[in-house]
Amino acid sequence: VLEDIALLRRLEENIEEMIDANLHPLYHYTVGNDTMPERYGPDGIKESDLVRNTIEYMPSGGIFVSDHRHKIDAIGSEGKALKIQEYLDYFKKRVYAGLGVSAMDMGEGDTANRSTANTLSKIAIQDVEALQRNIKTFIETYVISELLCEGGYEEALFDNEKMVYIKFGAVDKEEKIKVENQVIQLWLNNLISETEARIKLGERPLTEEDTKELNATLAQERALAQQEKMAEHTAKLNVSNNVSKPKNQHGERSAPKLSKEDFSLFEKIKNSNNIADVLKTLENY
Repeated sequence: VLEDIALLRRLEENIEEMIDANLHPLYHYTVGNDTMPERYGPDGIKESDLVRNTIEYMPSGGIFVSDHRHKIDAIGSEGKALKIQEYLDYFKKRVYAGLGVSAMDMGEGDTANRSTANTLSKIAIQDVEALQRNIKTFIETYVISELLCEGGYEEALFDNEKMVYIKFGAVDKEEKIKVENQVIQLWLNNLISETEARIKLGERPLTEEDTKELNATLAQERALAQQEKMAEHTAKLNVSNNVSKPKNQHGERSAPKLSKEDFSLFEKIKNSNNIADVLKTLENY
């Protein structure tokens, strides 16, 4: 699209010249007409020369007063200039189509809504990703492979574990998130293995050392450590209870067990209102 861009630039330059030429109008001052031609002064000076000298020394905000024989016309485009806007729009759209971008990508909002903007931007994103794949293939084939061969690492060309690759970041973040969520759902529903899921996400398979650092492994270890701590604490409490209460779970009694008669006597004494009733109850007992 370089030629289209150069043509669009030349059109813009022509428009700039047209604006400069028509920014200030050209005034045509007519003195006299066929029936009443211009006059001559007593010193032989023509009326048009007198008007010219007057206008040259007149300030920009001045006013010229004359009779009906004087006429001033402002000569400009008068609505007859070339309508260049449609040409500019056409060649600009040509450039956009050649670059694979939309007006939204170039900063022109126009009347596009969010859905339309996302669709238009998707075209530019796909072009960028395609360009990245071409660059990746070129660098890996003509640069990295040559360096590996010169360095004596030819076996790396046939071993994916040793081969060197170039990796670009994600251009469309929203699309990447959707793909990652889909891969996670496949793994959770047991449709693919963990190794396959990590490869689809662009990550290398986990090793035993990596597995030890996973959140699930660390959480399980923390839970086991918490259970062991609780068990030790419970054991200490049981030892303490056995020392303080060696006879049974309720401890050793400091007095003999009361019989029904003793308990009845105790209730009578507690409910007595005076000392005479207490003494009488004890005497009867």
